[in-house]
Amino acid sequence: YSLQYVQTPGGSGTPVLYAATGGASIATYTVTGGGALSSPGTLTPSSPCLTNYSGVTATPDGNWLLAVDGTASSSNIAAINLKNGSCTTGSLTSPAYPISIAVDCLVGPSTCDILASTSTQSLSSSFSPSLPQYLSGWNTGSSLPASSTLTKLGNVWGSAFSPATTYFYLSVPSPGQVGSLLGGNSVVSTSTYTATATGLPGTITSPCVDQKNNQIYLPTSNGSIYQISINTTGGIGSPNQIWNANSSSNLIPASPFMSACTIQN
Repeated sequence: YSLQYVQTPGGSGTPVLYAATGGASIATYTVTGGGALSSPGTLTPSSPCLTNYSGVTATPDGNWLLAVDGTASSSNIAAINLKNGSCTTGSLTSPAYPISIAVDCLVGPSTCDILASTSTQSLSSSFSPSLPQYLSGWNTGSSLPASSTLTKLGNVWGSAFSPATTYFYLSVPSPGQVGSLLGGNSVVSTSTYTATATGLPGTITSPCVDQKNNQIYLPTSNGSIYQISINTTGGIGSPNQIWNANSSSNLIPASPFMSACTIQN
């Protein structure tokens, strides 16, 4: 469902790849210097936390993992402390089932804004992209704030935030495009969304950001990966298909569907 690479989780010097499984656990993979992955382990946050996990992202300092539950309409978002495993939960404005989550921690000292893409139906039954929700002014370590629905953006599948450009990047499944949304506390009250990358498949998934090279990568349901350039004014280049699962003999499993990616910066 979702992947997040964390260089120093909870202050540890061992990089870890976190994977939301769609089930009751978050899988963990230790990453070696050569890029190999260990056998999967499990992140076990303190109870109560979420019932299932459909999306994860991390704060830039690697101390918090934010997670969402796409099968629940309440208690469906959580902040997990990667130092001690403690968990704080909250709820999006109902009715909404969160799909993925992105975080902007440049808005102030120890303060982050959170963007969650949502579905009108539980992911355990059917997927129906809906309007995203925004949680403004989360002070890390405190309770999660109430959310606001962003009505100007349209239905969004997934999102990612780039600290290098200060923009969120949003995938819109119909008509198949990616747009940019300036981060910060003004998101709720201003319309800064620009959909500029078009020509993508009608069903797309969650982008990931290469902030060193100002690129986003987008896996798609037909087994392709697109590369798209971005810049500090919110501009987005034309999508360039760089990989297709059908042409690779190394993809395991063989199913061409891909839903998420992550970048080791």
